[in-house]
Order: sequence, then C-alpha cells, then structure tokens
Amino acid sequence: MSAVAEVQTAMCGEYERLLQQSQRAAKTWNEQRAAIYDAGARGREIDLELLRLQAQYASAYARLQKHVRECERCRLVSSMASGRAGNDARSYAPSDVSAHL
Repeated sequence: MSAVAEVQTAMCGEYERLLQQSQRAAKTWNEQRAAIYDAGARGREIDLELLRLQAQYASAYARLQKHVRECERCRLVSSMASGRAGNDARSYAPSDVSAHL
C-alpha cells in the first residue's frame, strides 16, 4: 500500500471499508477465473458467473473512486501528498489490482 493510501486509510474509515470491499471482489474474481481455467470449465453459465464477478469488482471499485472524489478528507490527503489541490481518484487508485491484494 502506498504512503498516501496508508495515511488515507488512517484518516477515513469509509475509504478503508470501500478499499477492502474492492480488494475482496478482485480477489474473488481472480480466484474464480483461475479455478475455472484450471478445471477447463466452459459454457454459458460459467461465462455468466465470471461476468457477474467482474461486475461486482467494477461496482466496488467505482464506489471507491467516487468516494475518493467526494470525500473531503480523502481529497485533502491526496492534495497534501501530491503537493497540489484538485486531484482525482486516478492519482492514488490502484492501477493494478493484483498489486494491492
């Protein structure tokens, strides 16, 4: 976890909660994809399940990004860390989910 994320987590409980939800959703999606691949499973039901898990992750991550944009504390931490005001979620949102699991 980056220094900005550590400070943000310490200051904002909602950020921590949303970050954990996003990480859990990504982990579940990745684990299920691996299990399905290893088993060689195919079919419409499998595809739909993977799409459902992907959508759950996308939704959780979108909630995290929205919070970061709207939360006064998170914006303050971000602007302090970067030395400029007006940062958006991309400045400290994980770009590679697997790196943050």
